[in-house]
Amino acid sequence: MKGIKISNDSVCDFEYFFKPILIDIGTYHWLWQYENEPCYPDTMPEKERIEYLAILSDSNTGQLNCIYTAPSIILPKFAPYIHNDWSDLYGFSNNVNPTDFLRKLEEKQEQDTLNITFTMDNLPFEEQATAYENFMQSEKKAQYEYLNKAVDCCFFNIDGTFWAFFTRNESLLLKVKKYLENLSEETVVEDVMLENWNS
Repeated sequence: MKGIKISNDSVCDFEYFFKPILIDIGTYHWLWQYENEPCYPDTMPEKERIEYLAILSDSNTGQLNCIYTAPSIILPKFAPYIHNDWSDLYGFSNNVNPTDFLRKLEEKQEQDTLNITFTMDNLPFEEQATAYENFMQSEKKAQYEYLNKAVDCCFFNIDGTFWAFFTRNESLLLKVKKYLENLSEETVVEDVMLENWNS
């Protein structure tokens, strides 16, 4: 699946980077994994904050720091408040079972971890730290190959430093790229593929 990595030393804001496709991606079902909270409720007007807190309650997946919503629930309305730090958003054109998706994703993540553990166990001790560091910056094959088949689009934010966006719908990708060309000279856009992604 094709995608882009977007970085800018001055800003790392979901709404700022993805403004031209917010209506389009509002048509997806969203499974959202996050570090602290999906949005910044303190910055919302009271009416939106109350609505947002109800959405969190209604969208619980049974897993910590994870919600699942139908189309037009979170996006585009709450795009201005999205937490721009350690957020993974998985978009689906059809309704999915979030428990099944998360279980399979976790299995693939464990598979990647077992692969590096097996590799490291066969290395001299002094080489293991380097091997683990390389793994953390390398392809996580099983995880991203699964996502490449299972999702229709996804967004990743890493440590508030950049957003990555992958989609099956290339027109969405082109729309964002064209918009970013004229947005700021400081914005750096790199073409990436989900199956080769490293984070």
